[in-house]
Amino acid sequence: MKMSAFETTALPPGSTVGQATIVDSLGFDHQTCVYRADVTGTGTSIVLYEYLPTGLAIRGPRGIEAVDGKAEVFARAQAAYTTRLRAASLVGHPALPTIDDIWQEQGTVYASGPWRPGRSLQAEVSSRNGPIDSATLGAWVRALCDALASLHQHELVHGNLSLGMIRVLDTGELLLPPVGNGMYADDVPHWIAPEQHPLNQKPAPVGPWTDIYQLSAVLLQVLTGQPPPTVVRRWRGEAPFDRLAELSGRYPDDLLLAIKRGLAMQVTTRPQSTCQWLAEAGFPDRREHARYDPHEPQPTLPEMAREGHSPTSRPADLGDVPFKASAPLPLTPNSGHLPMRQSVEERLERAELQRPRRGTPGWVWAASLVALAAVVGIVVLA
Repeated sequence: MKMSAFETTALPPGSTVGQATIVDSLGFDHQTCVYRADVTGTGTSIVLYEYLPTGLAIRGPRGIEAVDGKAEVFARAQAAYTTRLRAASLVGHPALPTIDDIWQEQGTVYASGPWRPGRSLQAEVSSRNGPIDSATLGAWVRALCDALASLHQHELVHGNLSLGMIRVLDTGELLLPPVGNGMYADDVPHWIAPEQHPLNQKPAPVGPWTDIYQLSAVLLQVLTGQPPPTVVRRWRGEAPFDRLAELSGRYPDDLLLAIKRGLAMQVTTRPQSTCQWLAEAGFPDRREHARYDPHEPQPTLPEMAREGHSPTSRPADLGDVPFKASAPLPLTPNSGHLPMRQSVEERLERAELQRPRRGTPGWVWAASLVALAAVVGIVVLA
């Protein structure tokens, strides 16, 4: 039997990375291998993320190695991936992975977080004896959109959503995979948006609409059991909507039309925010504070992440040169997610405390001298 790309790529159980031993492989999304691992001597389980982008790197005898001629591109991809991981970890949304540590080892980037039992959304959907009920589907949709909106609020795009990598935890909550860096070389998966495809002759910017395409691709697979055609096949005229039309009457037409619009090939044709997509899908925002509005100015996190403001135990020094292997520091225990409002307020408060205090402006002194001279003149004349 032919082995899957993941089975031939993933580290086997018993392999060691830093101070962790691989127990099981959880998935591979063409950029990141995800594992459950045990920390040596502690009895603690963690989730381990290994950066391995297909087309840019392969697993060799000495670890992860760049494909011939791709060393510089791979180095830049690692830098972008690390920056995005740090930035996403600052958001602190409960549906986003908690990152306790990021380090370099064996030629690539590794990250770790607390282990939370569950299974993939694909396994959850496959195990059900019939269509997904509207209540469950609505809960999943709202959870996904809320997590994505929290990223978009800080000018971050997830860019890496797939049915096999989103997890349904034993608590019933959803957990998204780690953010991607949006760079694909070959063996492009079904769920990426046209603007992410390396062969796109009409490049468009990546933004919230990119996540909306991937969200719609996930929901299409949840409802029909099949992913959309690849971008290349869609360029050739193949459309993913025949099976979607067959669901009319079983699911609200507004939802089906929103999925169709979300899968539009042109970025300007898709909804431009999760709020807009939810409204079109018939899931109005019931929160006290609305989700991200792209027309309102928002604080950004990528620059903070590049400067090392991260909950990780130490920054990974990534530049335009290949990595030098270095031993990771001990894995730190999870401190839990901080609510979005609290974490943002704390950062703003810290920034305010660090703001340099300026002296009295010169124009104030000048005005004071003029006023004093006028008073003296009046006294002398009197």
